[in-house]
Amino acid sequence: MSEQTGNEMTGADARTTTLPAMAGDGWVNCAQGHGHWGRFGAAGLLPVHRGADGEAYVLLHHRGTETDQGDTWSLLGGARDSSESAAEAAVREAVEESDFDPTGIRVERVIRDDHGGWSYDTVIVSVDQRMAVRPVDDESLALAWVPLGEVLSINLHPGFAASWPTVRTALDSVLNGEPSQSVASPSDVALARPPHPVTGAHVVASEGLDRGDGIMKRELVTFNDGSRAVYEEYERAEDVTERLLDAYVGRAVGSRVPLSHPVGPHQLYRDHMPGSPASTRHQNLAELADQGAVSTRDGVFLGLHHALAATQGLTIDHVALGGRQSLITVDEGVRGRGSLPDPANPFVATFFRQVEPHLFAWVDNPVAPTDIEIMRRHLEGLRPLFEHVDRTPLHNTVMERFGQVAEHATGTEPLLAQPPGHHVEMPVPAVEAHHPLPPPPGSQERADHLRVGEALLTDDGRISSTPQAKTIAIRAIAARMRSSTPELVLASMGLNIGNDMADHLGDGRYVLVPHNAQYPSMGADVRHVDELDPDSPQHALDKVVPMDTHGGRHTLRT
Repeated sequence: MSEQTGNEMTGADARTTTLPAMAGDGWVNCAQGHGHWGRFGAAGLLPVHRGADGEAYVLLHHRGTETDQGDTWSLLGGARDSSESAAEAAVREAVEESDFDPTGIRVERVIRDDHGGWSYDTVIVSVDQRMAVRPVDDESLALAWVPLGEVLSINLHPGFAASWPTVRTALDSVLNGEPSQSVASPSDVALARPPHPVTGAHVVASEGLDRGDGIMKRELVTFNDGSRAVYEEYERAEDVTERLLDAYVGRAVGSRVPLSHPVGPHQLYRDHMPGSPASTRHQNLAELADQGAVSTRDGVFLGLHHALAATQGLTIDHVALGGRQSLITVDEGVRGRGSLPDPANPFVATFFRQVEPHLFAWVDNPVAPTDIEIMRRHLEGLRPLFEHVDRTPLHNTVMERFGQVAEHATGTEPLLAQPPGHHVEMPVPAVEAHHPLPPPPGSQERADHLRVGEALLTDDGRISSTPQAKTIAIRAIAARMRSSTPELVLASMGLNIGNDMADHLGDGRYVLVPHNAQYPSMGADVRHVDELDPDSPQHALDKVVPMDTHGGRHTLRT
């Protein structure tokens, strides 16, 4: 946990991002294996006032019973939007949740609790008077100015309680008029690195990291607010764009992946999500998957992320192990992207894999419909970002792939809110219906097949246009599809006709007996030729329509 000073409300954070703003509502997963509200972090406002008698008070709110960790006391605040500073987010949320008037407040400190990929910022502001503040929605039961010495005596939100010792120290320094004890000031060191595009924090320390193909420089940097990030310089500007979009897609579908923040055409900061290299415990991805990781909550969403991004060549070196069995995607070099997901990745195989020799397909997966809708909303919300970097076709492709995932989602248990190591019941692979092999050469059945094939094909190799040939072709196609022959016929004609008609189409042994020869649309009966009554005028040979003629097809259509 760290401390930052300065009036962020005046724009002194020097943010340089030009990315479109995105709402922060939604859950995200940190390197410690926790789920948090706020896709880009969260911030809370802590107003403090010292009365004439010297007693100090802080403004806390009593959380509504229907909220996360309800009936506890914490700060007014919530999720940060992508382009907001901590102070901007904290003040906005406080105003949305109460009738708090931010006029005249002074930002004194920002205390950051960094979980690795997600952070919570406590924004300490001083006010000149203890104004009456009331909630405006059911997120708060009440608000109260609590004497500083009594905070620990009330039922605090667990996260706020854990951070209180550090926050209390910062409060004491503010009340005593002490200067901020930040890590260092930018003037103390001379590191030619841009400020963080969201927080405005300056780099005060760095250490070199291994770098892979396509990366010219890679460092773990420390900012003057105490937070850390990975600084990377790429040979190609398009690789910065790829890394940016890949991270946002992963976050949108629940994968534990660090966000990227461009600070130049070839440079970016990537959230620091520490973990131990998976390669220290497992030889390869297959071994990690075989030991149960593929059927965990994190394993499912790691596979979904790389299926949507069509990441190629993912290895055990691209995965880190975080807290509570969490799986973190790490990149030390540029990786390829394909037109289809990589079926060699055992985690991707949860969604896309080889189902027959030389045949790959999307398969049933364990994601629940409720999670699908949340992911779809987050992915669709990324369109402005893809448009901003001129990658709209890529967004369309991602959504098409996600459509396949949604179509094959068979899960019943929501997974997004589960802990990373939560065991997931995987769908039982469907037994694929294989078309039978051709009869052995020299057999009578093989000769019959050859005779039918020669009868169906014209000299130029196309299927002949006779009704019988079309019927045989339709039935051959139906044998390779889930739909029955009648269903295919009905679909191809777009008509609501009886299955008995469709079954006998192209069969000369059956005929149609129109109810009214002049108006075929009034309907017809199907009769076998042996069922025709020679004494009935309707059954006369010039009145019935054989099913293997153009007239039969025409009668069906009309």
